[in-house]
Amino acid sequence: MAALESPGEIPLPEGDAEALIAEAADARPDTRQAAVRVESAEAALALERAARIPDLAVDAGLKRTLERNTGVLGASLTLPVFDRRQVGMAHARGELRAAELEREGLLRLARADAAAALGTARRLSAAAARVETSLVEPATLARAATRSAFDLGAADLLRLVDAERTFAEARLLAGELRIGAATAAIQARLALGEGPLP
Repeated sequence: MAALESPGEIPLPEGDAEALIAEAADARPDTRQAAVRVESAEAALALERAARIPDLAVDAGLKRTLERNTGVLGASLTLPVFDRRQVGMAHARGELRAAELEREGLLRLARADAAAALGTARRLSAAAARVETSLVEPATLARAATRSAFDLGAADLLRLVDAERTFAEARLLAGELRIGAATAAIQARLALGEGPLP
């Protein structure tokens, strides 16, 4: 019967945490979509500004009247006396501001998600690296000492069972911590825009 083997530690993304977080936040689909909405709102505002400029129209043509050909040339200019596009401009400015605020909120949320995932993964990874020496090895030594004492008749069965239980709980907690560290590392890799496994 083969024993289960630990797959090893899942590496966390390397590099400056702030740069990784900012890059991941900018690459998320929701923040990219928000950036496109800002660009669209900027274009709509530019269109409203351009609509305020008077349009000059030139017409030319040929006209036949009573068997006589005449040329016609005309020019027209629209003057925005009553309609200065103020409503459209205000609406476009409001849409742009709303799109900018939405993008900023999504970027902050994305940065917070990535920072939390990376911080959790780093803390759990550090704890998983220490768990063998801080938890399992002391429980193993206590178990071995209690077994020796029991074999020599210096310890009763209750102490031996208690040492075995403590050892099993230490191994179980260590395993759960390693699984938690691996899960957090995968979540951090995904939050930072990388694949779940290297």
